[in-house]
Amino acid sequence: MKKTDELIDLSEALFKQSLHVSDSKELHMGKMAIQEIIALLNQIDDLKKRGYDIQFVDQTMHGCIEGNLPLVHRIFNNLSSNIIKYADKQKPIHILTKVEKGEFYIRFENYIASTKDVESNHIGLQSVQMSMKQLQGSCL
Repeated sequence: MKKTDELIDLSEALFKQSLHVSDSKELHMGKMAIQEIIALLNQIDDLKKRGYDIQFVDQTMHGCIEGNLPLVHRIFNNLSSNIIKYADKQKPIHILTKVEKGEFYIRFENYIASTKDVESNHIGLQSVQMSMKQLQGSCL
């Protein structure tokens, strides 16, 4: 598991560097069914295998948004990596999806483990923010 975490860290750093280069390139956006994104969220099996309690609430209707499925997948991988590094395994992770006022929202909620002594350089969240910007979305 430690080797996997190291590889994830290295790939995040490489991704961050590539985002600076790819900012000038146009991202191919296409129609994505919201259900495709929900299916990606349901594939967060790695978190379940690691003992995290995932509470998933889907309040969406069928519909489509403009996006890039590989980039959305990368965002979920970064968020999963952060959860593995920092979340408290003793408390559930809540994932909520909804459509409100014509916008699609995904909300991740978790508690930070007080026992984990991992330094953060925020690369994962920075890459999520950059990716969301490329998708013309936001990350709060």
